Amino acid sequence: MKHRVTQETPAKMLYGFNISTPINWSNIIINENEEEAIVERLSFIRDELPTIGNLAVQKIIKNKQYEKTRYDKNIKDYKFKDGEIV
Repeated sequence: MKHRVTQETPAKMLYGFNISTPINWSNIIINENEEEAIVERLSFIRDELPTIGNLAVQKIIKNKQYEKTRYDKNIKDYKFKDGEIV
């Protein structure tokens, strides 16, 4: 299930890919060379994962600003006078 604001799944945010269950598995071409696969994964973690996280942070900040603007529209500014019982 995707997050409403980030439009990403928690697994994508944490691991960089969506986790699949055996029902979703298909014949995916996997790198047979283990060392090369490790290097590819490490480069993905170093290069791509921070980009995914930064994009999510930007979306969250934008949504918080929207929520604040929407909330502030309905706020009434109360002015109290000295000696007034609150």
